[in-house]
Amino acid sequence: IAVKAGVGVGDRVMVFGLDLRIAGLTSGTSSVVSSATFVRMEDFANVRGGGQVISFVLVKINAGESAEAVSTRIAQDISDVTVQTRSEFAAQERKLSQDMGADIISIMNTAGYLTGLGVVVLTVYMATIARRREYGVLKAIGVRNGRLYQVVVLQALISVGLGLAAAVAITSRAKNPSTTEGM
Repeated sequence: IAVKAGVGVGDRVMVFGLDLRIAGLTSGTSSVVSSATFVRMEDFANVRGGGQVISFVLVKINAGESAEAVSTRIAQDISDVTVQTRSEFAAQERKLSQDMGADIISIMNTAGYLTGLGVVVLTVYMATIARRREYGVLKAIGVRNGRLYQVVVLQALISVGLGLAAAVAITSRAKNPSTTEGM
């Protein structure tokens, strides 16, 4: 977020009419659909107009203490709160981001599918038009329409099959980093 906004530590930013100074930067706190920004509770209350609602609190534990023990102690001492370790919180946030991004990814998949389908149809059409004279010669020597249609469909299936094989090979190679090392 900071890179896109062209700001860094020490810079001042205006957030909902409140002038704030950037005290630090984090990484890995944004996704396609959302991002996280950490502010002091007092500043958040000023932006919201007051109130006692807290979404979550980050707790720093002392050296030598386990996150699970501190988590259990907080859950016992404070009622009506959900206490999570870092890994539990990260897993929940990851799931939330995935749930929020599922619709966008579905739309992108559909658009990609339709685009690919259009390219295949156009490729088959152009290949058929390019062989128009050959089909004319075959028709002139007595080949029936049904057989010509079979030839066109077979050529289309071969083109689509080769394209699918190439796409699967490229995709599987991209998913397996060990096959791309040294490239």
